[in-house]
Amino acid sequence: MGAAAILGAAGFALMLLSEPGVLTKGGFKLLFPSGCLALVGATALMFIYSGFRGALDAVLLALGALSLLAELYCLFFAVPFAESYVGGEAGRRVCDRGAYALCRHPGVIFLFLTYVFWGLAALPDPRFLILGAAFSVLDGLYALFQDRVSFPKIFSDYAAYRRAVPFLIPTKASFEAALRTAPSARKKETK
Repeated sequence: MGAAAILGAAGFALMLLSEPGVLTKGGFKLLFPSGCLALVGATALMFIYSGFRGALDAVLLALGALSLLAELYCLFFAVPFAESYVGGEAGRRVCDRGAYALCRHPGVIFLFLTYVFWGLAALPDPRFLILGAAFSVLDGLYALFQDRVSFPKIFSDYAAYRRAVPFLIPTKASFEAALRTAPSARKKETK
């Protein structure tokens, strides 16, 4: 699993280097997707080296897959492109609805859950679980960098968002706000 560890760590390094201001003013556009692909490759290697044996493993693998779908939703579909990715370097506004009312970095939670479920399925071999925990820590550190360095420069209203929404651990109020502002709840209001 050494190759998976190196590939995953390289993936997070590429993602970090893609952040505006780290290497260039705008960041390198291909570094983030390259980092994501490296993490996918690392996870694929983890699967190759792991053995899955029974019905409980199938349930855990399915729960991990659902967590991964939630992660992908948070990263690529929960944020309206026109609202958050269009605008000047300091003129973009955060998405503070749905998953992003739950916490500022919901993808970190879902990536962690993905690796927990898949790592438990790989037991008694602990390597998948250990490497998944390491990748989750790297993801949390990457989110912390975005939260403190990148996003305040990119989003004009990030300071207010940071005061209103928890960093990573949802609260009762943020959970209620996420439910109230979820896309399905907004559709019901417009009918």
